[in-house]
Amino acid sequence: MTRFSCYYWTLSAKVGSTTVQLNFYVLIYLVTAAVSTLVAVYAWRRRTSISGASSLAWLMAAGAGWALAVACEIAAVGVPAKLFWARVEYIGAVATPVLFVRFALEYTRPDQPAPSRKVRWLWLVPAITLLMAITNEWHHWMWTGLWPSPIGGNVYVYGHGPWFYINIVYAYALVTMGAFILIRAALSLPQLLRSQVNALLVAAALPFLANAVYVTGHNPAPGLDLSPVGFTFAGLVLAWAILRYRFLDLAPVAREVVFERTADGVLVVDCQGRVADINRVAEQMIALPSQGVIGRSFETVLAAWPPLAAAALSDATRDCGPSPERTIEISLDHNPPLFLQARFSALGDQEKGRLGWLIVLHDVTDARLAAEALRDSNEQLRARNEDLDAFAYMVAHDLRTPLVTIGGYAEVLLDDPSDGLSPCVRAYAAQIQQGVRTQAKIIEALLLLAHTRADDVPLQSLEMGSIVAEALARLAAEIEETSAEIMLPDVWPAALGYSPWVEEAWANYLSNAILYGGRPDLIPSLPPRVEVGGAAQPDGWVRFWVRDRGRGIPAEDLERLFVPFNRSIQNHPAGHGLGLSIVRRIVERLGGQVSVESTVGEGSTFTFTLPGSSSEQSQGVFDAGASA
Repeated sequence: MTRFSCYYWTLSAKVGSTTVQLNFYVLIYLVTAAVSTLVAVYAWRRRTSISGASSLAWLMAAGAGWALAVACEIAAVGVPAKLFWARVEYIGAVATPVLFVRFALEYTRPDQPAPSRKVRWLWLVPAITLLMAITNEWHHWMWTGLWPSPIGGNVYVYGHGPWFYINIVYAYALVTMGAFILIRAALSLPQLLRSQVNALLVAAALPFLANAVYVTGHNPAPGLDLSPVGFTFAGLVLAWAILRYRFLDLAPVAREVVFERTADGVLVVDCQGRVADINRVAEQMIALPSQGVIGRSFETVLAAWPPLAAAALSDATRDCGPSPERTIEISLDHNPPLFLQARFSALGDQEKGRLGWLIVLHDVTDARLAAEALRDSNEQLRARNEDLDAFAYMVAHDLRTPLVTIGGYAEVLLDDPSDGLSPCVRAYAAQIQQGVRTQAKIIEALLLLAHTRADDVPLQSLEMGSIVAEALARLAAEIEETSAEIMLPDVWPAALGYSPWVEEAWANYLSNAILYGGRPDLIPSLPPRVEVGGAAQPDGWVRFWVRDRGRGIPAEDLERLFVPFNRSIQNHPAGHGLGLSIVRRIVERLGGQVSVESTVGEGSTFTFTLPGSSSEQSQGVFDAGASA
């Protein structure tokens, strides 16, 4: 049966054996529960990424349960049914104040331990209140009786007992505590996040203002607790905050954590170019206290930093119009000098308008001074290298003339067909001639080292067979003297390089293998046997090698092989300690690498790599200085 009046309509129905009345008041609370549920679901989905979202979800869920229980209590017919739902109402009613405090703590202090530990003792009074409601028939401390409301609609008025008012005072104390936490946070936040907290305060106040109307007896609808209805409007305020201020998308992370404890200076500038906030680091940088900065024009505050002020107060920044985030670097005329990197980031929604700019000032003085010191050191090192190269070239060139003269005289003595020279003098002349040859090799090595440091060479396709043949021709005397056996491949892989340099690398590797690749310590002795080859690698490089069957090199000596003037491995009169270091210098200047593998008693394998013909370096001029 449906009855209408000027104030309400009622629809009576039976659900099983229970009679219910659905009317306008029931509909109000059902809508309240639905709105609160939607906000709770939205917040719950963001619980893993936004601090406070899970507590807000529980808060709105408690409000939804409270409103749903009130709807059921109004719809219930008969005193026993109404008393049952009145007890159920208290589950949500006593939980919401505690959950509100929990949310305020979690939302504004995400760096602190879980708020559940802080609020667990706050559940004591709500637990007692719920127990009082369940056992009310024994003491009547919660309600003393109930009777129909003059507004009709199956609404009943409850007479309240003393514990009801104790619970009300406790609930209002908790709401005040949560509001104080949010207000304190709002006062220390930039304008965008402050608007979020203000929206929260309005949303939190609505349900409890409605409850105050109910408790104080000024209710225009006696018997109706409008507190859950306030949750409907609270949900609408939160929905507006979500759409307008991106609530739960921008969390007000604790100011002490991100703003004050950061090592960088941070300023917030509004669209009128005024400083809205500043942290202590920025205060120290500009040597002004926050009391003398906040609210003042950014241009005035940073009068000593014209580049930074100009960037912050450009037309796009001043008007908060479209402008990309940017970073600039400025230097201040301080003693000691100060270099800062300023990064500008927009605050607000780009589609609906910006609220200002966040400016982060990062002190890059140490990095800048270190870079300048490194650049100066590199310049000094380059100058010293040039001096050393010039000195090596001059020494090598000036030594060449007297050595040629000395060698010529020694050769004349040795070629004298007469018997005027004693065998001892002839032996001395031969030693002089050998020494001149050794010194000539050292001079050539020094000249080559100087050239490889300074020259930029073109990369060309190499005729490796011809290059190796030229190197062997230079070593013909050594090969004949040692009866060395040279094993060459039938086909050489294609590679890139600079022919004169590569020939020097082969000559030094081959000379080393001929000198040390035999086994004169065995009986019978074994002459040097040198295997030469090359193979393309999967990475586009080509690996070349020279393998001998000499005594091998101890592992502890391998790392020093390519060090200039190192002769600690094998003391041979023909060696001068530059050959392997020259190979390393040449190969690295061509972009490759050198390596060695050796087993004592079995021999050694020396390798070097060059770019293949399909390498990215196959075109253009190779900058030898780049890998020096």
